[in-house]
Amino acid sequence: MKKQSLLFFTLITFVVSAFSQENTDHSEFKPEGKAIVRVFANYNSNLGGNEQTGATDGMEIKRAYLGYKSTLSKTFGIKMKMDVGNHSGKYEAFLKIAELTYHKNKFSAHVGLIATTQFKVQEAFWGYRYLQKSFQDEYKYNGSADLGLSVDYKINKIISIDAIVQNGEGYKHVDPTGTYRAGLGTTINIKSITFRTYYDISSKPDINRQNIAVLLAYKFKDKIRIAGEYNYQMNNHFSKDHNMFGYSFYTTYIINKKYEVFARYDKSQSNIINDGAGHIEDQAWNINKDEDLALIGIQYKPIKTVKISANYRQAISTVADADAVNWFFLNLEFKL
Repeated sequence: MKKQSLLFFTLITFVVSAFSQENTDHSEFKPEGKAIVRVFANYNSNLGGNEQTGATDGMEIKRAYLGYKSTLSKTFGIKMKMDVGNHSGKYEAFLKIAELTYHKNKFSAHVGLIATTQFKVQEAFWGYRYLQKSFQDEYKYNGSADLGLSVDYKINKIISIDAIVQNGEGYKHVDPTGTYRAGLGTTINIKSITFRTYYDISSKPDINRQNIAVLLAYKFKDKIRIAGEYNYQMNNHFSKDHNMFGYSFYTTYIINKKYEVFARYDKSQSNIINDGAGHIEDQAWNINKDEDLALIGIQYKPIKTVKISANYRQAISTVADADAVNWFFLNLEFKL
């Protein structure tokens, strides 16, 4: 807890120092605002697998983001966003973003209910959030938003750093007494190569939950994107020796402004518990959620704000003798 508190006060000092240097130019400023509307919809068909997931078809509006963002001055802005999701046939709405932002030169800060920084680079590089979450989001290594404070600073054209102190519970469970989670990331961009490392820690008496994430990504002449990431979490939900780990590889080939093809492979794993007294579990503690996932598809973008994707997915559980489950998806995103 001392480490998280130290980072929190360091960030506060850094932000206050930046705010104190607010531009004193009193020339007329005209605020600008924009509505946020982003909708994910899909049709899916289960092509077969084990008996518990027999062939079924379905259509749904999976998620909608609704909100507003506005500039308040040359350096300050605000953003509000609601997340409306379909859970077991019922729509639930959560306040996802409610933040004050500050940006000047190479420095920016976000405070309030903010987007977390752990997998933001990975998610942007993957680029198909409307059809599949990025690895860390999909397998619950961290929430995509939380109550907290984050800052980032671009040291030069190559290196940028970011830091965050968050409540630790995610935006759907904003407990004011949550366990603080402090993280630090570094992103290096050298021509077409991106390399990112991230580490965070949250503490309870006698136990720490820790995360490590590494990304290596490459762009070739705005035609090809290819990336690989490795993720590790120690003491999931503060349960001793309950560790998760896995990797994800994804690639895109851009045919033209309207068409692109993509593929992805995930492997999510957890460890077998050894209590140190000679007792070893028969299987991994999270085996029902451990899996291999393969995805391949094509995206069509008729206009800038509309995306349509046809894609095939295969999931294989690590449970012994489990059959592969095969899906066809038709995904749609439209936004303002």
